[in-house]
Amino acid sequence: MIGVVIFSRLNSSRLPGKALLDMDGRPLLGYLIDRLRYIKNADRVIVATSDETSDDTLAAFVEQQDGISLYRGCLDDVSGRALGCMRAFDLDVMVRICGDSPFEIPAMIDHMIELREDNDAELLTNVQDRTYPSGLSVEVVSRDAYERAYSQMSEAVDFEHVTHYFYQHPKQFKIVNVVREDGGDLTHLNLCVDTAQDLKRASWIAQHLGDNLEHAGLEELIAATEAWYTEHPEDRGKAT
Repeated sequence: MIGVVIFSRLNSSRLPGKALLDMDGRPLLGYLIDRLRYIKNADRVIVATSDETSDDTLAAFVEQQDGISLYRGCLDDVSGRALGCMRAFDLDVMVRICGDSPFEIPAMIDHMIELREDNDAELLTNVQDRTYPSGLSVEVVSRDAYERAYSQMSEAVDFEHVTHYFYQHPKQFKIVNVVREDGGDLTHLNLCVDTAQDLKRASWIAQHLGDNLEHAGLEELIAATEAWYTEHPEDRGKAT
């Protein structure tokens, strides 16, 4: 059983409520959900949010999305929320997606699910040695490995960040990192939404892509992002 799990909450410190903020006519989280519906190699898409009242509005939104499952767990123990979600839906494999990444690419996620199986990886990732833009991060982790990792977590940062423990203890797990096949580095591009400026950029890209938004692949996203930077050179290279 393979589940794509979107981690999302409304109490972001830098851009509160960002998951439900308007991004060219639809909430940011809605755009991400719309794209992830095209994934072929997963059994379900789940939004994992907190059980705090601050996320009730987000939970209500998810429950209105056809075919999308909802899991609610601890706000601060995000790793515990991840494991609880895997247990609740009996997932053997979790594909971890950040809720602030509206442009995730279904075909790339499908490919990484296949690579994890082919390599028998406990964690297959494209963020350990990053060559893809922020906002296109994908981590595919087995439940067996996550059960083992969670039982050994002790530092606050391990519970705050879903896969932090794996990267700090690489000898304990079979980790396979995925880089772009052509060797290119796209880390100068930013497709995640963490600030108001990021939201402005993402909304522009969404409008620029128009009817192709739900199906846009990497090359289309690169072109749209570069077009934004051409019109807004002051934004290029800004840290989020």
